[in-house]
Amino acid sequence: MATDDNTAFALREDRAAPAVHVHGEGIVCATEAPGRPKDRNVSLNEIVVGLGETIPLWADGVTLYWRFNTSSFNAFANPDAAKARVRALMTKALAAWGAAAPVRFVERNTGWDFDVVLRNSDNCSAMGCVLASAFFPDNGRHRLTIYPKMLQQPESEQIETLVHELGHVFGLRHFFAKVSETQIPAQIGDWRSLGDQNDSDALKLQQADSYLHRNYYRERDGMLIELLVVYRKFGRREFAHRPDQCYPSAGFDLLQQDATTLTWNHQDITARHILAAAPRQKAADGGPLPPMTTTYFFASGNKTESDFIKQQLWMALERVFPNRNGWTFFRLNSYHVPLTVKDGSLVFDRNARPFSDADALAAQQDFLRSGDDELRRVVTTDTSTAE
Repeated sequence: MATDDNTAFALREDRAAPAVHVHGEGIVCATEAPGRPKDRNVSLNEIVVGLGETIPLWADGVTLYWRFNTSSFNAFANPDAAKARVRALMTKALAAWGAAAPVRFVERNTGWDFDVVLRNSDNCSAMGCVLASAFFPDNGRHRLTIYPKMLQQPESEQIETLVHELGHVFGLRHFFAKVSETQIPAQIGDWRSLGDQNDSDALKLQQADSYLHRNYYRERDGMLIELLVVYRKFGRREFAHRPDQCYPSAGFDLLQQDATTLTWNHQDITARHILAAAPRQKAADGGPLPPMTTTYFFASGNKTESDFIKQQLWMALERVFPNRNGWTFFRLNSYHVPLTVKDGSLVFDRNARPFSDADALAAQQDFLRSGDDELRRVVTTDTSTAE
């Protein structure tokens, strides 16, 4: 019988692995592509998938048979309980895909297509730890591998990771869009660009097919908006840098998380809203880092989504109803202390009246209203499927 906690994954005392120290700021995940190792700075829910740029699809009506790799589960004090727990997680992940799943999965010990392996130690390097590994469609036998680091996450994140894995097993792919410094205007309404923060290290960190990281400044009140635009060709595995996941590992306290409205395609859309604070961190002027308002959403042409799981389900449906625009992640940050020019540089004006969360949110809404048309134009590569 499946259990609701992770006691099923307790190792026998003679097989317990030592703790692994993850280097770098926050928790990141290292990815190693099959047969072609490469260093990648990625976030907690990054997984190992892929066979280069070729991603075949399964034929209609295919059933994949799977089994547990018994020897890997024997490292655990109660192998049957561990299997039951993994089986329950897989069932919930498949349920999240629902009718959008293009293949069926059936557990069978003979004539199997892939086996499920549960490692008893993490796959970590100085860059971080892998949560799981999966495969793309082909005629070979494969493995779905789960590492202890995944099991240390809340159950919702464990399920989300397996939903992520299954999307790649299904063979989902997307088309390329180019987001560059020259395509997004330096002036958007009252907002003036202060320059980009793009560099090769940031590109590796984001693992983006295309991205832009730019600060915009509104001189009349000192409001700053940090804009991050990330385009991904392969969908879910690349959209792991969501603030509600990476902020806590970077030392931020999430004070409020809810929905808000922004503008896209001249309409109100739902976006995620986060109020965060990191009072123990220092700003460049030596003072405490001010509270910060963040909003984010996903866009594909004129279509948007604020819920991560639903966005992945959209991508599954697009296997049947093609969308050549891919998906783009938009994130806006605003600090609650105005900035001013001092000795040619922008610094926090700590003597000025601080902004409220509502002030920052209104500024971000104004920014997107002003830049709606230009931003949509940049990330829409196929107007025939933009809707």
